[in-house]
Amino acid sequence: MVSLYNRLLKYQQTEAKSNLENFSTEILCDFLNRLAGDDKEQFLRKVIFLGKDTSAFEDFVSNNGEDNLEIIWKTQCPITISETTKYPDLIGFIDDRPAILIEVKIDAKFTQRTYQDDDGNTIHIHQLEDYGNWLSEENDKAIDKAILLLLSRSTRPPSDFLEPGNRYGVAQKNYVTWNQIYRWLNDGTINSKVNCLVEDFKEYLLEQNMAIESPVKNDFSILELWISGAGNRIGNMMTHIRNELQKKHTSNMDWKKEKRYFNNDGELYTLEYDPKIAWSWVHLNSDDYAYIGWGICFPDELDEWGWREVCSTLPTVPFVHIGLFSASQDFVDRYKENANKRPDGWCWNDKIDEWEDDILIGMRFVPLDKFVSFEKDATTEIFNFLDSGFKEISALVSKIV
Repeated sequence: MVSLYNRLLKYQQTEAKSNLENFSTEILCDFLNRLAGDDKEQFLRKVIFLGKDTSAFEDFVSNNGEDNLEIIWKTQCPITISETTKYPDLIGFIDDRPAILIEVKIDAKFTQRTYQDDDGNTIHIHQLEDYGNWLSEENDKAIDKAILLLLSRSTRPPSDFLEPGNRYGVAQKNYVTWNQIYRWLNDGTINSKVNCLVEDFKEYLLEQNMAIESPVKNDFSILELWISGAGNRIGNMMTHIRNELQKKHTSNMDWKKEKRYFNNDGELYTLEYDPKIAWSWVHLNSDDYAYIGWGICFPDELDEWGWREVCSTLPTVPFVHIGLFSASQDFVDRYKENANKRPDGWCWNDKIDEWEDDILIGMRFVPLDKFVSFEKDATTEIFNFLDSGFKEISALVSKIV
């Protein structure tokens, strides 16, 4: 049976746009505002302060009055940050003071605020950094009176988010997944008047694939320890594919130039698990600083390469990709002038304003599992995918040289 929430959700979205994130936030807000005193405390303990020392929860309670905290939850409250209005997903107010700020994600990436400092440098401020510092200011910089939480399905926090320090303004920060909401709903401890909604909420999370905890990159890396020779097999496959590509694409590719970029072992590809499985590249004869890069990658949640800015649909599972890159202002200019000659089926970078090192021009990708089955030979399938990409890039470059 389809849950109440899922029946309502279908009226809130189209094929072009999903409101899953906003809809889920509104469900959670309504649910939390219906909780009785004991249930509110359990939510704080089992979700907000999940994994924290007991003293962290006790300090929060003591710094915010007494037990049985009265928390009023509100969504999309306008706040002012550096003369800009922002709308945090969910804020818990205690005595009209914001004490808990929850940034809700499903799969979406974070946003950043940019500004120019006095020296003309462009400064990037992470979304969570802005929210945490605003929360600190609203609590008179009493860093133990507030907590900043990231609640997501597969969006990971910045690498330093849970570390001590003042970047995020508040001492208490945490990261949990929607799976933990499901586990809290499912543990049978909720005793208030929301009982009638618990089953629908649980069913909604299951149907939207939010009641599972996605593996992280380090989980996959353990496979190398469990599966004897897995790393060597992947490495040998990518070496073979590279050799076959070199045989087919010689006239407009400089296969020797990349020797200066050998890794420490003198190999032509890297084999690692954070975040690349295997990776290689070849330079174009037409330009010293333009090249094709390809390989198998784990998704980069933090978008340290900026790929997700170009390809918002980049998979959240391991994927095979081929991309055209450049560190040449001249090549980028020629690419922009001939944008109408680009092949279909790629993500193309339409946001290039000025030259920077190693700009991603365009990318094509397919989830890795599409190449792996009993009916298909993965080596052949991956080679065919990359080979077709080489042909398309060669055709494009020949038009813009």
